[in-house]
Amino acid sequence: MRRATKYGILCLCLLLALAACTSSLSERAIPATVEATMSPKAVEELFTAQLRDAGLNITSMGEATQPFLRGHGSRLRLNGGSLATPAELTIYCYTDVAIAAEDAGRVQPDTTIKWSEPDGNVKTISYAWVAPPHFFRRDTTFVLYTGNDNAVLAVLTDILGPQFAGRPE
Repeated sequence: MRRATKYGILCLCLLLALAACTSSLSERAIPATVEATMSPKAVEELFTAQLRDAGLNITSMGEATQPFLRGHGSRLRLNGGSLATPAELTIYCYTDVAIAAEDAGRVQPDTTIKWSEPDGNVKTISYAWVAPPHFFRRDTTFVLYTGNDNAVLAVLTDILGPQFAGRPE
């Protein structure tokens, strides 16, 4: 009887381990309440760790800025894993979920950017994208990927959830 109990416990442990390994990266994300208390650098490190968990190699390509985004921006180069070719993306990390949501609201579904200046003037930007743009956001993490590599889109969707603006996947 003892042997059967040990075997049952071993099987249960293996099943739990397998379930943990097969859960999506977004299911293992840090809750918004915790992420909102993290520094932008810590949020970026969390995101890059999740990319590494997906089997990708990441190289920092320097800082990034956009006039309509107030988060701390960084350009990242991805390669390895299931990617056909290296890909670049831009991540903007925020200290406030509300500001991240407000900035995300500036991006229209067709990727036109609209926002109001403090003086009340409305600004609009339409980009001529070099590749299809895809905008993702989870809590204080905002990501822009321009490209059409389905493997990149799958990883970003797994980590951040579905894109909120951009070209269809």
